[in-house]
Amino acid sequence: MDVKPIDIQSMMERMSQGESYVLLDIRGKNTFQNWQIKGMSLQAVNVPYFD
Repeated sequence: MDVKPIDIQSMMERMSQGESYVLLDIRGKNTFQNWQIKGMSLQAVNVPYFD
């Protein structure tokens, strides 16, 4: 699996064309639960940095 940086605008354009992504979110659990990026072709996984 390749891991490459991508800016949010490019990601949104690619998602609208059907690409799917897995987002690793390293913020704290409460912050993650209160504010998430969501989309049909996006899976967010929360692994807090301090855990």
